[in-house]
Amino acid sequence: AIRKELDALGRKDGKRYLLTVAAPAGPKVIANFELKKMAAHIDWFNLMAYDFHGGWSERTHFNAPLFAI
Repeated sequence: AIRKELDALGRKDGKRYLLTVAAPAGPKVIANFELKKMAAHIDWFNLMAYDFHGGWSERTHFNAPLFAI
């Protein structure tokens, strides 16, 4: 629905509007996304690659450390 609205607006004003997503890096969460279906409508996927640790980790740690541990 959002893609359709952006395309309709673009036809009116002659612009191309990007539709982007900030996608999670966690394997359990991203598994719930229908990426192939989404790709037909999304212009750009941004992978939140700073999530080094999370619910999928075996231990608790910083989720986005500045330096290697």
